[in-house]
Amino acid sequence: MTEHGRQATEGSGQGTPRFRVHEIPDSLHRAKYSAWAITGGLAVFLGSLLPFVSFSDPELGVIPSVKPTNALFGLIMLGLGIALRGVPRRFFILTAVATLCLSALGAFGYALTIVAGQAGVTEQDSFGFPVRVTFSPGTGILLMLAGCVAAGVAGIRSLQYHRS
Repeated sequence: MTEHGRQATEGSGQGTPRFRVHEIPDSLHRAKYSAWAITGGLAVFLGSLLPFVSFSDPELGVIPSVKPTNALFGLIMLGLGIALRGVPRRFFILTAVATLCLSALGAFGYALTIVAGQAGVTEQDSFGFPVRVTFSPGTGILLMLAGCVAAGVAGIRSLQYHRS
């Protein structure tokens, strides 16, 4: 290249790559949305290890199978987050939709549990009399709800980016 051609290239900015927002490489968007989904899955998993709810009646407790089920759900969400980063392009939409759907179902379930606990449930005591039992959300269920919201945002943003 001649000296004049090199100066023209450097002066016009053609010598350095410049990206516009819509020209950012696909891998950077995938990494960002994948990080959101991974964080959400990790939050669901860690939330399953923390206290779920606290009851107004100290004799009641959480069913023991709930914690492992929530931990498995968190690991599935974590796996979907990892898959968002590395899945081939033809399976990307399927992975994003699965992430969105599972996170929406999880968020709905956790929110429903919180609302039902605040409203209370009628149970029978040991003598057969009805007793109103309420439970308040613990840090675990709140962290799991936040994790589902984060993974849902990742699914939505992945679909929006892929569509554009």
